[in-house]
Amino acid sequence: MDANLIPDIAGKLPLGETVDVLLRDCLDPKRLTSIFEQYRGRCYEKIIPFSLMVELIGDSLMSQSGSACRTFSLAQEAGELEASKVAAYCKLSRAPIPLSMAFFTECNQSLLDTFPRKAKRRPPKCLQKMETVILDGKVIKGVTKYAGPHSALRRCRFANA
Repeated sequence: MDANLIPDIAGKLPLGETVDVLLRDCLDPKRLTSIFEQYRGRCYEKIIPFSLMVELIGDSLMSQSGSACRTFSLAQEAGELEASKVAAYCKLSRAPIPLSMAFFTECNQSLLDTFPRKAKRRPPKCLQKMETVILDGKVIKGVTKYAGPHSALRRCRFANA
């Protein structure tokens, strides 16, 4: 889809349809194939293409309460996943970090490009010295996930503050 048309379309559709249009554009199989080819490292696509893996993981997060096992089973029953569940899990575990980072970076940039210019603004002055840090949840299991009034995240001090 033409990137210039998306802001016009998104401004005229209800929220649910807008999200659907943006997701379909962002997760376009051609885009995913391009990302995979550029950042795949030693990975290969034999039975499970990268675009299918992204679709399955998205389905498990959106509709199966995070259960990849259930999603893989349903995909096997529907004939979408020809490999075993073990093969799908192994494929997921072997995905190189640069591929994951490129996937999120390029899809995020695609979504940012759809925002109108006036929506892009600088953060408040008090936050401009802070740096955004993206962390992998599997790596930082000890970090508190809830930032309530008594949590460790509320009590921590930022070096730049």
